[in-house]
Amino acid sequence: MLFILVFVYFLVCIFSFIYLKKLSLQDRVLCFLIVLMTTGFVYMSSILILLFLLRDSLFVKLPSNSQFIKVFLFCFIITITSFFGNNFEINFLEYFQTIILGSLVILIRRRDFNYIKSVCVGFFIGSILIAANILISEFILNSLTQETYKFFSISSTYNYTVYFLFFGLIVSPDFLFKKLYFKTLCFIVFSISSYILQSRSGFTLGLLFFVFLNIKIDFKSIFTLSAFSIAIFFLLNSSLIDKNNPNDILYSTLNLESNRSNLERFLMVIGSFEMLEKEPYGAGLGNASFLLERLGIYHPHPHNVMANWIYELGYIGIVLYVLFIFFILKTIRITQLNKEHKFKITIVIYLIGMSQLSSLQYNILVSLITYFAISLAYSNNEKLVYNNQATSLKNV
Repeated sequence: MLFILVFVYFLVCIFSFIYLKKLSLQDRVLCFLIVLMTTGFVYMSSILILLFLLRDSLFVKLPSNSQFIKVFLFCFIITITSFFGNNFEINFLEYFQTIILGSLVILIRRRDFNYIKSVCVGFFIGSILIAANILISEFILNSLTQETYKFFSISSTYNYTVYFLFFGLIVSPDFLFKKLYFKTLCFIVFSISSYILQSRSGFTLGLLFFVFLNIKIDFKSIFTLSAFSIAIFFLLNSSLIDKNNPNDILYSTLNLESNRSNLERFLMVIGSFEMLEKEPYGAGLGNASFLLERLGIYHPHPHNVMANWIYELGYIGIVLYVLFIFFILKTIRITQLNKEHKFKITIVIYLIGMSQLSSLQYNILVSLITYFAISLAYSNNEKLVYNNQATSLKNV
């Protein structure tokens, strides 16, 4: 398997450098590093990307004094909270990950068309590799299980793999392709992949934003199509079709005696606010599980960014979450709802939605996906993305 991985990513490296020959070496390297995220080697790919981003953020363009001050204040607050504000063990890995990624977000800057293209191509190629592996494993090898799903994935998980696929097969095609049938083909691949990986939220959000990006704004039509498609999806993925299906949305919501997953998610969010009285500074980064155990819930994280930050940082976590939402909402400057703004709105609303459904700091790789998504929304692609004289895939 290792030989196959090396061979595949070697070919991808050659292809990306040839296809993106008009871009700078830095943009081509970035594209390949994003593809490298899909190898399944979490820390190898993350370290390479972090080294690239640190060089890009600190040396390619010198940050402003205000950015340095913000980075200092952020690092100071996280350090004080982590080392002096809690009674639990210090998770140094989570601490350094938070410091580095928080600083990178503060240092983020508006980028040009070539940067957006390199990121989108990276997401797209990586998603094609992931989807090909899913389809081959499911329909040809008949060997796709959570236990064996290691390579051509994001952290060997189903949910976060679909998180990557959303940016590769829903968002990126909207930037890279002009013709609707190519975008539709990408959506079909995304839908099949998310269905196989049992990601109901991934499928639903993918459908909604595909319609939003590609159909003229008619809220009645969007609502009708979305409601019909969601109903069909839940019907196919329910006990009406498969009596032994544990992922039936109605079953997992109503049958609380034998399936408490949805109830526990709700309790984990409510419990985070209850814990503020006992742990106003949180349990420290990476220690949310300690406070969850007090609630009788045994999960490594609460599947919700806000709740996770409250468990770990207390009241400071609330402030950081509000600032996070404010920052990504600030990337949208709507004067009229055109293609460029729909591209940004899709990314921002999806990130906010996923922050309520998942822990976007599950590990450093998932956090980096979030960082690149924010950078796409933050970049200034107006008058470039949909310029007829600057199309990114001329032959499509």
